[in-house]
Amino acid sequence: MAKTIRLTEQDLSVIIKRVIKESNQTDIDNIQKALVDTGKVSEEDFEKIKKASKNKSKYVVLLTIARANDFIRSSDIDKWGPEPEKYFGVFEKAKGNPTTKALFPTLDIGRIRKREDFVAFEGVIKNLMDTKKSSLGDENNTDSVLLNTGDILKLKNQGIELIGIVAGYQIFKTSNLDQETWEVYRKVLAKCKEGGTIHLCTMGGYSHFKKYLGDHPGSSYYTIYNQNDPLSPYQFHYESNQFKDRKNDDIF
Repeated sequence: MAKTIRLTEQDLSVIIKRVIKESNQTDIDNIQKALVDTGKVSEEDFEKIKKASKNKSKYVVLLTIARANDFIRSSDIDKWGPEPEKYFGVFEKAKGNPTTKALFPTLDIGRIRKREDFVAFEGVIKNLMDTKKSSLGDENNTDSVLLNTGDILKLKNQGIELIGIVAGYQIFKTSNLDQETWEVYRKVLAKCKEGGTIHLCTMGGYSHFKKYLGDHPGSSYYTIYNQNDPLSPYQFHYESNQFKDRKNDDIF
């Protein structure tokens, strides 16, 4: 008669940890054989990748693939890591928040293989880091000065992208001329310092919003936003030579 073996919770914990550790090492060994032993990634860079990634296989695999395809430079490897101030650390924290996790094109980094997917993934991390830096770097800045992640997500869902933060100003790109997009655009971006009124015609009426994008297919509005500036939001539309502040006055 076979002997029944009863495993305690501690036994199971040890087994699970061992399986995870062995699987982790197998993934690292496999990526080394595929990309390092074949000369596509230098041994020096691979050691930097493992060190930056704290030997976590999912990070090692992604960065090794990224380095092999020249998505990242050798000098940028150290920026990636699970520490709170580094890229993977920002990603891990953001994916635990329902609002910020929705900003990422994918949460499964094992599926990232193409340059555009990696750039999009990295771009979200950089934007999150820039948003934090801009509010820390200006003592007059508050959470209400820039759009929060919830508003950014509302815009993103309508195809209005946060393309960067420069000198504390968020820059949004709008190309979709649907009325639903305009309604979200007007509701979220048409905000200014208390007591101010926005006279930008594209925010005042859908017909104007639609006209300039329709007259110039493929063009975009660039909205520059920071409520700490009494003339914000600014908006540029290069094709119609419009470079306006919130009062609809030309700034160039």
